[in-house]
Amino acid sequence: MFALANAPTTTTTATTRVSCAPRVRGAARIARRASVSAKASTSSRDDMDNSALDAFGARTTRAFVAFIASLNTAAFVVAATPAPAVAKVATEYVAVLTPTKSGAGASGTVTFTTEINRSNQEVVVAKANIKGLAAGKHGFNIHENGDVANCDAEGACTGKSYNPDSRPHRGPTSVKKFGASACHGLYDGCVLNRHIGDLGNIVATDDGVSMTTVKDLYTTLKPGTSNYIGGRSVVIRAGVDDFETEENDGNAGPIILYGEIVPK
Repeated sequence: MFALANAPTTTTTATTRVSCAPRVRGAARIARRASVSAKASTSSRDDMDNSALDAFGARTTRAFVAFIASLNTAAFVVAATPAPAVAKVATEYVAVLTPTKSGAGASGTVTFTTEINRSNQEVVVAKANIKGLAAGKHGFNIHENGDVANCDAEGACTGKSYNPDSRPHRGPTSVKKFGASACHGLYDGCVLNRHIGDLGNIVATDDGVSMTTVKDLYTTLKPGTSNYIGGRSVVIRAGVDDFETEENDGNAGPIILYGEIVPK
């Protein structure tokens, strides 16, 4: 009875072992198939991803090449396009002087440049280099007309002292204020009180040479302003400018030298 009672257990156990083996092997086969399928699927996806990446890379490469080409083309266009012309402002002018009948034997030049003074103001610097003058002071003015190619023997073609604002004839530093206080420059209500052309006197030595330098705050070599002296004329007179008389630039006598102020 004891043997019979335990027999089913043995039989059941044996049967269980025999019946489980095929299931394990089947599961293994299924797992292997799933693995192969998964690998195949992964490989397929990888192939698809690689293909997509290749296509993306090709598109990116083409786009980059096109971008570089456009840059090169743009650079070529910019390089090939000439820069717009910039008007050059002359910084040095010169007047070659011609003698009148009264100034026979005299000759020379006057050059005009600019500099900045200690007060940071732009100053026109006129340098005379003249010979053949009588010793002493000679009126030195800018006249309104620059076209002196066919001038008469008296220099009348130069016109009058350059005076666009109709001011009185005075010395080169003359300023005016409407009030009791004195003026020392163009500020605090002070205004210029002279012709633009009133530059004072140059001085000749006993040997008739003048190397005078005149510095003026109120004229300019910049075109487009009423104080611009380019294209006008320099006038040297026989005598001294008294800074008062309107006639003959301060009663300084006849013109002896004149010349157009032109860029050097």
